[in-house]
Amino acid sequence: MRVIIFSNIPSPYFVEYLNELGKKVDLIAYFERASASDRDSSWDHIDARRFECHLFNGVPIGAENAFSLKICSIIKGNKDSLFVFANPTTPTGILGIIFCKLLNIPYVLQSEGGLAKNGKGIKEKIKKSLLSGASLYLSGMRPDNDYFIAYGAPLELVKQYCFASFHDSDIPSQIISEEDKDRIKQRLSIPYKKIVLYVGRMLPVKGVDVLLNAFYGFDDEVGLYLVGGEMTDEYKRIIDHKSIKNYQFVPHLQLEELKDYYRIADVFVLPTRSDTWGLVINEAMTYGLPIVTTKNCVAGLELIENSVNGFLVNSEDYEAMNDRIAKLLSDNNLCMEIGKNNFEKIHDYTFENMASQIYAYLEEYWEELR
Repeated sequence: MRVIIFSNIPSPYFVEYLNELGKKVDLIAYFERASASDRDSSWDHIDARRFECHLFNGVPIGAENAFSLKICSIIKGNKDSLFVFANPTTPTGILGIIFCKLLNIPYVLQSEGGLAKNGKGIKEKIKKSLLSGASLYLSGMRPDNDYFIAYGAPLELVKQYCFASFHDSDIPSQIISEEDKDRIKQRLSIPYKKIVLYVGRMLPVKGVDVLLNAFYGFDDEVGLYLVGGEMTDEYKRIIDHKSIKNYQFVPHLQLEELKDYYRIADVFVLPTRSDTWGLVINEAMTYGLPIVTTKNCVAGLELIENSVNGFLVNSEDYEAMNDRIAKLLSDNNLCMEIGKNNFEKIHDYTFENMASQIYAYLEEYWEELR
């Protein structure tokens, strides 16, 4: 079975998933452009070990999309292949879907983070016309199920898989001990007994300002570490106004360095105002961390059950965020129980399992086509 996948950019997690899928099928991937304009340099290298990789190099549109007519000739010249549109609403993806519809060529749609709107207006009608008609829909999360169904997908054609961001081998064999935590803290010169951790870019949509406003009422043994960028003027104003002392901004780190911060943390917080997934949630869970995130985080909605493996709060409610963080930090038994639940749950969310699930769906569909 030859599978041709179309997507906008070769994000690192997507490339690793393709490497796993490429062990099972003859796989070719076409990307609209090499990288997104708003991402760091770690996204620039495409490590295509198990699949054939090509770039359209089309006309750039926005931060991470492009338009290329080349997709039509690729589809026309490979009718014996199985076509998967991994980002169906990008400019080139839209053209490819329309072309498949015109030539009556079967195709598969895949989504990771689509959110349905109210269905009103001409744009919504066009979107429904575009997304309806696929032979199979691959959904990375429950909101994607609703997204596809809202735009015309039959329920029986929507297949969900475990959306992943790491390999089996990336999951530690066990949760770190307090003794090992202390050794890492000494090496990093971290003086705090308890650590609240945020990992991500310092953008307004990520809600770092909400987390800073939520960091009050803790004693001097609790430190807040914000990894992924520099302090902004806005954050400095909040810190001064709230008289926050136990904090540290840490620049973007490579994965091996970042692991140490996950290991020493006691609570992980993603205060996002909007996230179509939130891969750092997956990463924090692999280290057995309790999670506090918002109801605007799709990973939170998919993976977190209140009081079982973390807490969900409204995105602007810093008081509720403070309450949940304090609840976890003040109850070691609860913190350990919730962290253990996360550690056990996340074992299903690996590239290997994701690729196996999608391969099974594609193989079943391919047999039906034949």
